[in-house]
Amino acid sequence: INPASMFGAISIALVLGLILAKVYQYKTIYSKSFMMTLVMLPTLIAIVIFLVNGSLGAGVAVMGAFSLIRFRSAPGGAKELLAIFLAMTIGIAVGMGYLIFASVFTIIMSVVMLLLETVNFGQMKHSMRQVTVVIPESLDYETVFDDIFQKATNYIELANVKTSDMGSLFKIKYIVQLNGTMTEKELMDALRTRNGNLEIAISRYVTKENEL
Repeated sequence: INPASMFGAISIALVLGLILAKVYQYKTIYSKSFMMTLVMLPTLIAIVIFLVNGSLGAGVAVMGAFSLIRFRSAPGGAKELLAIFLAMTIGIAVGMGYLIFASVFTIIMSVVMLLLETVNFGQMKHSMRQVTVVIPESLDYETVFDDIFQKATNYIELANVKTSDMGSLFKIKYIVQLNGTMTEKELMDALRTRNGNLEIAISRYVTKENEL
C-alpha cells in the first residue's frame, strides 16, 4: 500500500462522507450518532477495500463480519438505508482508487437527493389520519359514520374495535385519508354530533412509510 495514496484516499473519503451527511440533514430528522456514522463509513469501507485487495479469504471474512454487524443493528428507515448504501458505495469506489468517480458520483447523488426533497417527490397529496371515536353500545359501529366518512375521505379502514367502561361503550379506530372537502375540525364536529359528544381523537397516522 502506498502511504501517500492511502492518506489521500482517506482525506477524500472523509470529505465525501461529510458532504453526504450534510445532504442527508436536509428536511430529515436525524441523530448525532447517525451523522457521525455517515461521515466515517466511507473511510472505513475504503480502508477495508485497501486491506482485502487481492485476498479472497480476507474478502470472505470481511463479508461475514459485515453480516454480523447488520444482524446486530436496529432496523432503520428507507432513507437511512439509502444513505448507508451511498456511503458504502463511496467507500468502495475510493478504496479501489476511483477518486474522481467517487467525487462525481457523490455530487450527482447529492443533487438528486436535494432535488427530490425540494419538490416533495412521492409525498401523498392528502394526509392519512387515525380517528378514534367512542360511541354508546346502542349504536351500530359498522355503519353509524358511513355518510360522514364518504363525504370527507378518499379512503377509510376500520382498524380496531374494543369495548370500554364495562361494555357500555365502543372505542373505534379508523384509518382515513382526508379528501380536503372538510377540515379536521369540521370532521370532528360532525362525528361528535353523531356519537353524543363523547371522546373523539384525530391524530397523525404513523405508517411504515420510512421503511422498505
